[in-house]
Amino acid sequence: PSHDNLPDCKGIDSIRQMVEQAGRIPVIVLTGYNNQDFGIACLKLGVQDYLIKDDITGPIIEKSISYAIERKRNQQEMLQREKRFRALIENSADGLALLSVNGGIIELSSSACKIIGFTLDEISSMKVMDLIHHRDVRKVYQAFESVLTEANTILPVEFRGHTRSGA
Repeated sequence: PSHDNLPDCKGIDSIRQMVEQAGRIPVIVLTGYNNQDFGIACLKLGVQDYLIKDDITGPIIEKSISYAIERKRNQQEMLQREKRFRALIENSADGLALLSVNGGIIELSSSACKIIGFTLDEISSMKVMDLIHHRDVRKVYQAFESVLTEANTILPVEFRGHTRSGA
């Protein structure tokens, strides 16, 4: 069966519109359509919960509403942190980089791009160690390992790197 024909609406498109219009209000989908893939698709659109009509009881609805409110609040807080982080990265005069635990470059400030001469697209497949001067790789690697193993560690480390031109 197609999940695009829910009663009184047009499936995923209607749910997408509902989530957009709800803004900061949590959305719970209550449906007779028992399909796990559709439920997951709804959650990916920003719905806080997906309930099947045949499985509903008072305690389930109460729990769903409480959890939906908390999930939405957490989602909003996370979005605010992401906006602050993005503003920091985009507006910093310093060369900032966000790295994955394996040393991959996830984000790079525009100042960092100017300093090293690469765009984020160009270095997206590189590891940060590819940009470190060979004599400083061990020192940077040790600092990186320390930060990964010790919670809330801030460790200043000075190193040389390569620019696009090889300087």
